Amino acid sequence: VCVLLMAFYNAMCVYWVTMYMHHSYMYQSLFRFDEVHFGKFASYYLRREFFFDVHPPLGKLIFAAIGYLVGFDGSFLFDNIGNAFPSTVPYVAMRCVSALAGSLLMPCVFQIMLELGFSHRTAILATVFTLLDNSLVIQSRVIMLDSFLILFTYTSVLCYLKFYHCRYEPFSERWHKWLALTGVSLGLLLGVKYTGLLGLGCVGLLTVCDLWQLIGNPFLQLADLFLHTLLRGLYLLGIPLLVNMALFYIHFSILVYSGPGNAYVSRSFKYSLLDSDSSAARAFPTNATFLRYGSNITLSSPDYSCWLHSHAHLYPLKYSDGRGSSYQQQVTCYEFRDPNNAWTVLKYQE
Repeated sequence: VCVLLMAFYNAMCVYWVTMYMHHSYMYQSLFRFDEVHFGKFASYYLRREFFFDVHPPLGKLIFAAIGYLVGFDGSFLFDNIGNAFPSTVPYVAMRCVSALAGSLLMPCVFQIMLELGFSHRTAILATVFTLLDNSLVIQSRVIMLDSFLILFTYTSVLCYLKFYHCRYEPFSERWHKWLALTGVSLGLLLGVKYTGLLGLGCVGLLTVCDLWQLIGNPFLQLADLFLHTLLRGLYLLGIPLLVNMALFYIHFSILVYSGPGNAYVSRSFKYSLLDSDSSAARAFPTNATFLRYGSNITLSSPDYSCWLHSHAHLYPLKYSDGRGSSYQQQVTCYEFRDPNNAWTVLKYQE
């Protein structure tokens, strides 16, 4: 029976990937859906130009890595839905990585059903239903993030179920392995889209239920209960945090040049980017630094022809020609260097 199941599993995976490879949709040379976004982001990675996106970097990094491996230089930006890919864009290879993620859903579904206690026949039936789901078929053939999102959701649930079945051998090697793999899967899930927080919440709810059962165990020592809680927190919260920190470190290490994302970040970050062609970045001095409260500064015109200047004299209440004025301290532009050109940066108070 096991041999037949493994043969079916292998045949199913080969069929799934082959169907992806040879279906005409995979080879259609027109942009589809959000390929205009995620293909463009992959190009920015390859050009190392900073961009801004609402999603975390993992999925786009995967597409960029595939493009890099097959020789794509990022020179093409995916502009409009329906346009044709030029021959220099390896769109089939980039779509195939989505297909691979979609094909890996099948063994995950099969294993999840078995871990939930269903029979092999039921697990096969659920796998076939997943295999023939039209939405999964379509989204697994385009350069989009959803295949990775669903795959890492399934792997997170599968790893936690494997861990849960080790509950009668706590702190064993298998117990630690599956709990750690659950944390890694959750980290990868959150690294694709922040909607992966729903997966984290699902695993978190299962963890709370598990801990509640442990609390009701009269034979469990308080120190062991504390250790159970601590390790679950470290593995299921700490590892995803570390994974995402590593992903964003890679993200910012790659995107070191000025790009279309400049408009969404602070000036200090924008001017830290290399080889900026924007006029604002060129105008900013290379030795710029942060101003702190209490600093003494001077403010000049762009051509240094005059400085912002103030002194104790007041504007008149009314000019001789009848025009009214503020009767406040004079602030002018002065052409000569003077101690009254110096200004002190103070914290604003209500």
